[in-house]
Amino acid sequence: MDNNNNHVKLNSFNCSFQLSGEYWEEVTLDDFYFENALEVYKKKEFFNQKKIELNEGKTKILPLIYNKGEGLMVWQRIKQDKGFETELVLFINKSFVLSVPLIHDAVTIVKMLWNFDPIKVKIIPSNIATQTGYCFELAGWKKIIDKAETVPVYRCTY
Repeated sequence: MDNNNNHVKLNSFNCSFQLSGEYWEEVTLDDFYFENALEVYKKKEFFNQKKIELNEGKTKILPLIYNKGEGLMVWQRIKQDKGFETELVLFINKSFVLSVPLIHDAVTIVKMLWNFDPIKVKIIPSNIATQTGYCFELAGWKKIIDKAETVPVYRCTY
């Protein structure tokens, strides 16, 4: 499947597929480069794994990697009362690529997998490498007001 530089790679031996886009590539949580990059970021003071659960058994997880660890994203598909919701729970960009095209490319991949789910991000500074969420506004996301939340929340509008 080829659509705007997005591909689904088929493995003929076990019929699994791997999503990729212009920048991002789907990996598993135990991928060598993903684990190594995550370990480096865990050692940084801004990262607090207690605020993020990377547990594939509890929810559906979509880990993405850019350029062998220069960028990491983890999306979780969470069951809600009214269906499912997809949330970006980890975003680190240490590359020279601006965050906006990385966000657009990742949303394209997420929509290929979970097409009708609402997509949101909570700006938790320890897990989302932006203090204000401005890159999400530039990417066309809308800030939503939720009095139950203590951090800014953005919802994808496309």
